[in-house]
Amino acid sequence: MKINNKYLNIPPHISTPWNNIKSLYMKGNTLVIILLNDEAVQIQQLEQSTIDEIFAIHANYLESEILSTPAVTKITTATFPLEFSLESFPEQMEAFTQLGINSFEELSSAMQHNSSLASSPDIPKEMLSRISSVIKALSPEELLTIAPAETACNCPHCQITRAIRGETPLSEIGQQTSIDEEILDAVDDSELHFQQWNIQEISNNLYSVINKLDSLESYNVYLGSPVGCTCGHSGCEHILAVLNS
Repeated sequence: MKINNKYLNIPPHISTPWNNIKSLYMKGNTLVIILLNDEAVQIQQLEQSTIDEIFAIHANYLESEILSTPAVTKITTATFPLEFSLESFPEQMEAFTQLGINSFEELSSAMQHNSSLASSPDIPKEMLSRISSVIKALSPEELLTIAPAETACNCPHCQITRAIRGETPLSEIGQQTSIDEEILDAVDDSELHFQQWNIQEISNNLYSVINKLDSLESYNVYLGSPVGCTCGHSGCEHILAVLNS
C-alpha cells in the first residue's frame, strides 16, 4: 500500500493517480472511491488511520488543483467581469453579432464607457433585451460591480447598463419626466413616504426594489457581504427601504 500526493495504491483494489478519482465517501465501514468513468471501487477493512490519511491527501490534492488551475475564462474591465461563454446563449448571439460583438474582447470593449460615443443612436429595444438577458446570468455580486450609466451619455455601455438595471432610456427620460411629475402631483406625500418602493425577495439576501410610481425604475439590493445596490451608491434609499421593510 502506498498513498502520496501523486497517486493512491491499495493492492489488490486500486492503483491510480488522484486526477482519475472523482470523489471519496464512506458507506458504513466501506471506503467508496468514484473514478472519472463513474466506476465505484469499494474497499473494506481499512484501518481508521489509513482512511483519515486518504481523505486528508485527497483534500490537499483538490486544494492544490483549485489553486493551480487557471480561473474560468473572464473578460474583466474595471466594472464588468464575465464568467461565461457567449456561445452558451445561442438565441441571444444574434443580438451580439448585430452589434458587431463576436468575442469576449469585443464585448469587453462595448461594456467600457466611451464618452466619444455619447451621441450614439439607440440600440433597438429587442436587441437590448436579448443582451440584458445574457448579462443578467451573472451572479448578484457581479451585477453590483457594473458601473452606473453616465448622465446624458448614450454610448453602448450606458445603454446596456440602463437596460440591465431597468432604467429609462436616455431618449425617453424627458418624456418620462413630465409623466412622473403628473403622477407625483396626484399622490399624497404620506403614501410616497411609506409606500414608494415595492420590495420582493428574489433569493437569499437579494431583493428587487421597484418604484411603484415608475416600474421602469428598479434596482437589486444585496444584503450579503458586501452590502450593495445596483444604483451604484452606498447607503442609498433603496438599501434603507429593504432594511426597513
